[in-house]
Amino acid sequence: MHGIKRSAFSHSTSDSSDSSSSSSAAARAKKTREAEKLRAYAALEESIFSARREEDEEMEMLKRTGELLGLNPEVYTVWSFRREIMQRMIGAAKRARDARARRLIGADVELTQHALKAHPKVYWIWNHRAWCLEHLPVDEDEVVEEEGRVDRQRLQSPRKWKRELKLVDGMLQMDGRNFHGWNYPYAALHLDLAAQELAYTLRHVEKDFSNFSAWHHRGIILCGYWKAKGWDVDRIRSARDEEFELIKQAMYTDPSDESIWNYHSWLIDQDASVRVLERECEQIEELLELEPDARYCMRALSQYNILLAAASSSSSSNSDSEKRKERAKQLLRRLQIVDALRKEEYKEMEQEI
Repeated sequence: MHGIKRSAFSHSTSDSSDSSSSSSAAARAKKTREAEKLRAYAALEESIFSARREEDEEMEMLKRTGELLGLNPEVYTVWSFRREIMQRMIGAAKRARDARARRLIGADVELTQHALKAHPKVYWIWNHRAWCLEHLPVDEDEVVEEEGRVDRQRLQSPRKWKRELKLVDGMLQMDGRNFHGWNYPYAALHLDLAAQELAYTLRHVEKDFSNFSAWHHRGIILCGYWKAKGWDVDRIRSARDEEFELIKQAMYTDPSDESIWNYHSWLIDQDASVRVLERECEQIEELLELEPDARYCMRALSQYNILLAAASSSSSSNSDSEKRKERAKQLLRRLQIVDALRKEEYKEMEQEI
């Protein structure tokens, strides 16, 4: 049959039968092992929640919670319980409280570092690590004494956060779009580190303009960075114009990338003045001439023309306002053809003008 001799077929069938029997036995053995692991996991979980109710010995509970989280780091209640234990233990230390905190919390910094290598996108690991670093005292040689008062500056230890920068840099080298890594709140705690982080995001967006996480993180830092620097309005406006120039390069490189237009929209939200809107509309119109079917260009232009129409109306320039409205309608009608999946949305937007 199909060029295969009967004897060969029979032999093949026999081999297949033996192989099938072997694989069935392996599957049963695997199922048995998994059932045993599940029973052990359930018993460990129950022992932890029972001990929490009965307030068992704390070091033992740290050991058990560590074992459970090693098996399943997504049990957020256990992370919370672990924080409760450490807070009680640190609070009970009348002397050398910072030394105990460094030891206990430092151990969890190590724990989360190992956990993130295996589970880089689990919220609860990142959350717990952020809590650890927030409560981890500065290194002993960073403690500053002023007039007999010890100022530990827990959140402002550059060394602590620089170590974090190295860790997250390694995580993002493996996956440049790991939102958890970008959204981690370490960099905003110190101006020097925030400046480093801005340079870091710039390297990432220049490497890949479509990295939404890097654009998003850059916006988060800039929101507070400009104010924290104490810059006046003119200096902030100049810095914002530099961001517009950066995003312009990205728009011309890939006008079909939504993340670029989201960042551009965020910049407009920071300064929706007539000066900025007119300048940006002119530049996007030039891009649209080169890319006549670029839907994000048309969508942005329609929105910005509507904003300009409202500004012109308030300044009693009705003719300009009507021109802006008509241009927005033209763009929305064109979008109904180019982006037919959202046709009804564009129709509704046109009717609201």
